[in-house]
Amino acid sequence: EARHLPWGRPDCPQLLFHAEYVLCYDIERKAALWASYRLEVADVVQADRVNAFRTDPRLPIDQNPSCDDYRRSGFDRGHMVPRADMNRSVVAIVNTFFLTNMTPQRPNVNQGAWARLEDWARAWAKSSGWVHIISGSVFDDDDDEIPDTVIDARLSHGSSGVAVPSHYYKIVIRETVPGQVEAITLLIPNQPTGVPGPTASDVTDDYLRHRIRSIAEIRRRTGLDVLPAPPFDKATLEQAVARDLWPRN
Repeated sequence: EARHLPWGRPDCPQLLFHAEYVLCYDIERKAALWASYRLEVADVVQADRVNAFRTDPRLPIDQNPSCDDYRRSGFDRGHMVPRADMNRSVVAIVNTFFLTNMTPQRPNVNQGAWARLEDWARAWAKSSGWVHIISGSVFDDDDDEIPDTVIDARLSHGSSGVAVPSHYYKIVIRETVPGQVEAITLLIPNQPTGVPGPTASDVTDDYLRHRIRSIAEIRRRTGLDVLPAPPFDKATLEQAVARDLWPRN
């Protein structure tokens, strides 16, 4: 917790702790709400993918989603903590395949813009030495910047009632000088159209530039204070909107 939640513990109905990250899981929605972790340059390595999708043994089976919920749903099992951020060991890789680390993600989002954003975050870790990443789900179907209550946006054929996020966000924080940080925040709609899939990187990068937002907007949409007790100027950081994607090197 000291490593992966260094600025306080955000509200969460069910925290799940791993050596490599901390995850917030919503039992009612049966979906990952947010994940928080420190990613260092030494963690950004290549490794083979090891598929290990499975229920989480720390929770009762009726609180878990299942692989059957996703079968023929038209959604990917989208990682909240990406496997490629955990290539440091086989154990770390396998620990990203708990279904509690998943949400129903549109294939064009999962394999396109969101995957490209994950690539950018790893590049920023390499160029900065380390970054802190907070990724999360948004349930704001009417796009009014007010968080929805538990709603009916669920995988219709599954028995577990897995909720489908309307958007995803990623907040990346890095240290500029000792004791001072800056953040870049992006908000990606979970839509079947309008979000570039696995296309040319320049098209996707231009899309990402237009999805840069503020932490304050994420707070409005989710009701979540992602930085409860930082030692820095929280108000300024939350209101800041990056003018462009940070350089990759």
